[in-house]
Amino acid sequence: MLDQLIERRRALHQIPELGFDLPKTQAYLLEQTAAWGVPVETVAGCGLAAYFDFGCRETALFRSDMDALPVEEPPGFPFASRHPGRMHACGHDGHMAMLLALGDQLAQGGEAPRNALLVFQPAEESGGGGREIAHSGLLERRRVSRAYALHVEPMLPAGVLSSRPGPFMARSSEVHLKVTGRSAHAARSAEGLDALQAAARFVSLAADREQEMDPAIPRLLKFGLLKAGTAVNIIAGEALVGGTLRTFDPQVFQDMSRMLAQCAQAVEARYGVRASLMIDAGYPALINDPDLYREARQLLSGFSLVQAPQPSLLAEDFSFYGERLPILMFHLGLGTGYPLHAREFAIDESALAVGAQALIRLARGR
Repeated sequence: MLDQLIERRRALHQIPELGFDLPKTQAYLLEQTAAWGVPVETVAGCGLAAYFDFGCRETALFRSDMDALPVEEPPGFPFASRHPGRMHACGHDGHMAMLLALGDQLAQGGEAPRNALLVFQPAEESGGGGREIAHSGLLERRRVSRAYALHVEPMLPAGVLSSRPGPFMARSSEVHLKVTGRSAHAARSAEGLDALQAAARFVSLAADREQEMDPAIPRLLKFGLLKAGTAVNIIAGEALVGGTLRTFDPQVFQDMSRMLAQCAQAVEARYGVRASLMIDAGYPALINDPDLYREARQLLSGFSLVQAPQPSLLAEDFSFYGERLPILMFHLGLGTGYPLHAREFAIDESALAVGAQALIRLARGR
């Protein structure tokens, strides 16, 4: 199994594509799945869904993401990306290879407690491919009652699986503030309305208010963008602020949104500017189903499986499936220490066999 996992992962690594535009990746997957002899349909543009009918009333879904990142890969690898400026720097090439290994095993027949739907999903990194598939009617048509996913994690030891019941990954929402003031020469600043100063005050005030909230509640509010001004001696007439809000509980999201709205109103009142706040819905929090987690711990008793002590503040669009049915996601350790999305990201390919065997165990129920 490992040799084929490596061969497929390296083939996919050389053809990274972005978002929903994945024609070469889709073509490769169609070639690999043709031998299964099961229905394979197109979903979400370049995505694929292969259905294994074992005559059961319910179906378990297994998802792999397909898309890469706009990252330039360092030279020197014999199987490096052939697409300049694009790289599988998040391990999705490995995810697809593991799901193909699961399909190979299921294609051999035998018994299973549920039918299996193997979904190769586009646009996990951006664009919400998970949302599109979850809302497409596919889950209902194939009678999907649960869903599983596996994601590599370079900070875990190679071959170790990690998960937890309940909150696993965060809701991720973007925060955008547009401040409209009035431009003026700095020497005549009384004639202007300083949008930059108001924007800076908004960031400072929001950070202070967030620090005053209960420290025991997991959340994150950080601002990474502030744009304003045209010259050093001109009062900025407009400023843009951008940040990220990460939460796990809907009430905490509402509380944080209300607090940010109050901060925007405060800078309007103090500086006479107009402050327009927008907080998008983003990706929902990924909540692992406790019953699926307990069952998986029994099925994977022979694996090195640890319970994550706390949820991650990273986000994952597998969470959209969780809005419609019970889900369970695992992390698979790589032990490399190079973070996801980095140019230096690499896979300990021996770990892929562990992930593939875990998926097979979950699909077979034994």
